[in-house]
Amino acid sequence: MQEIGTLVVVVLKARNLPDKHSLYKQDVFGQAAIGATTKATKVDVKGGQHPVWDEELRFPIYQKTKSEDRLLEVSCWRKEARGTECIGKGTVDIEETLRTGEFDDWIKLEENGTYRGELYLEMTYFATGPPPLQRRKTKMPTNERLIRSSQVYAYPGVHQAQLPPPARGARPSMSPPRNSPTVTLAHSTGGASSHLSPPTSTHVSPRTSPRTKYDALPPIPQDHLNRSQSPTFLSPET
Repeated sequence: MQEIGTLVVVVLKARNLPDKHSLYKQDVFGQAAIGATTKATKVDVKGGQHPVWDEELRFPIYQKTKSEDRLLEVSCWRKEARGTECIGKGTVDIEETLRTGEFDDWIKLEENGTYRGELYLEMTYFATGPPPLQRRKTKMPTNERLIRSSQVYAYPGVHQAQLPPPARGARPSMSPPRNSPTVTLAHSTGGASSHLSPPTSTHVSPRTSPRTKYDALPPIPQDHLNRSQSPTFLSPET
C-alpha cells in the first residue's frame, strides 16, 4: 500500500466531560484512530471535565482502499485504579481535510447516543514527504488555547467534583487547640506585691541560688522564733 502523506492531529483539549467522582477530579486522556492505527495522549491528572493536552499525534495516510481509511475516530477515556473507562466517542471524515489541508474545530462526543462533551482537534495534512517540524498557526485565539474552563457542566444524576479553592494566607493548624493554664494570683494582705501562692514567711531571702559558680551561696535562713515564746523546758539554763 502506497503512502501518500501524513496527517498531523493535535489533540488540544476537551470540555464538558462527565465526571462521576464527587471528592476529586478524574484523570483523562484522549485517543485517536485511523483504521488499525491508534494513538493516545498522555494522561491529564485531575483534568476533570475540562482536560488540556496540546499533544501532537501523526498518522500516515495511504491510498484509499475503503471508507474506513478516511474516518478519524476520537475518544476520551477515564483512567481508574482498575483500568480505563470510555467517556465518549466521536468521528470526523478527513476526506475534506486531505483536500484543504487544514481542520480546526470541536468534535462532539457521545456514548449510546447521549452527549458526553466535546474534543477540540487541530489537523494538518502534508502530502508526500515528511511534514515540517513547526506547527502552523492555530485558528483558536492564542489566549484560549491552553486555558482550562472553570465552569461545571452538570449532567443529570451525576455528582461533579466541586472542591473549594485553597484559602489564601497562613495554613490552618492541624493540631487541636491548646488552652493555656489559668494562673490565679493571690494578693498578700501585708503589701501591694502579688505572689503565685500565699507567702509562708515575712522573711525574703535575697537570692535562692547562685547565678554563676563564682557567686556566694545563699545565706542560711535565720530562726525567727521568739525566745520568749519557746517552752520553758527548751530554754537554756542561765
